[in-house]
Amino acid sequence: MTQTYWTSDIFDEYELAPLTDSTIQGVEKQLNIRFPKAYLDLLKVQNGGYLHLNQFPYAYEYEDGSLPIDLLYGLSLDPSEGVLQSSYLIKEWDLPSQIVLLSGDGSTWVALDYRQNQSEPSVAFFDIDLEFEATLAESFDEFLSKLYKESDDEEDEFEEDQIEFSYEQGKKVFSGHNIGKISSALLYFINTDSDTNWLLSQLKKVVVKEDEFIVQDAAVTLYRIIDKRFDEEGINRESIQEVIDMLKNHSDRAIQNFSKKAQRLFDEKQA
Repeated sequence: MTQTYWTSDIFDEYELAPLTDSTIQGVEKQLNIRFPKAYLDLLKVQNGGYLHLNQFPYAYEYEDGSLPIDLLYGLSLDPSEGVLQSSYLIKEWDLPSQIVLLSGDGSTWVALDYRQNQSEPSVAFFDIDLEFEATLAESFDEFLSKLYKESDDEEDEFEEDQIEFSYEQGKKVFSGHNIGKISSALLYFINTDSDTNWLLSQLKKVVVKEDEFIVQDAAVTLYRIIDKRFDEEGINRESIQEVIDMLKNHSDRAIQNFSKKAQRLFDEKQA
């Protein structure tokens, strides 16, 4: 699978632990279905999360003729996450049985539809408010092939009119409690030619903050350091591991999961 379907460098609370055969078998047994091979192949790259290709060509009620699909659920044996939430959500929103929810927000859902074909489910769309449903694709493979990224000149990068920081100012901000300034400083230093080892030393201050959202920002900054700056001469790899370990010990489960993702990337870079 050469296409990049997932968004990898953001904090993603929907990304689950790497997929295993035992998880696949366990979830399939509980739901009494078999997942399409294309869906499982996709989850073996990343087990659920936000999509990079997050638009589907469907005229529905959107003027631009596209249906936004921000994320796809992964597989987990925990009934509170991934597709095993389907049983509860189907009852909660009075959806048809014999479907497996892949994405949604309460009023609209995308699902694998096993009502007509148990071996090769179609992909269906449901709008609860409008009492409307439609088939998006006859198979998950077809659905996947049609996903695309809407062209956008605005990249999620540092903007020139944002606040600039000196190292001394950054040090004071990272030691303080102004969440907005900390977030701006993280964005500034990761998107400019800053000293990586200095930034790693500041991340150690941020990842112990009480605000979990700023810790998430710090975790994403660390991931980008590993992804984009790992080969810099003199980079302190021990500091990288230290920050990863601090994130692993955080009380928030999503942050713990993201730390494992950072660890996997770190291990791959060192191999």
